[in-house]
Amino acid sequence: MNVEEEVERLKQEIKRLGKPQPDDSYKVTFGVLFNDDQCANMFEALVGTLRAAKKRKVVAYDGELLLQGVHDNVEITLKALPPATSTVQGYYVEEMIIGRIVVDAPSIIKKEEKVKRRKR
Repeated sequence: MNVEEEVERLKQEIKRLGKPQPDDSYKVTFGVLFNDDQCANMFEALVGTLRAAKKRKVVAYDGELLLQGVHDNVEITLKALPPATSTVQGYYVEEMIIGRIVVDAPSIIKKEEKVKRRKR
């Protein structure tokens, strides 16, 4: 399993074990994550996966290195996803996020309109 896959699984585990927040983020303590049997079986190096997720700004927590026992009460926050719609030059733009690729709806619509015009 590569780092990106581990970060995605970590996100799922934080959602499973954590508490949802009003801002659509989730919070869980390091101790809860570390002591969960499913997480222990899934992640060979939970601390390394957390550091990779923090580097990618997916999660936030205080400190650099988390250690069992000492940091069991440290809160780990899974950040909320940014909204998937925005306004560009007065048009509402809906975005589909596929992995790391963002496709905006207007460019797709424009291409479809061109295809329709050619068919006529």
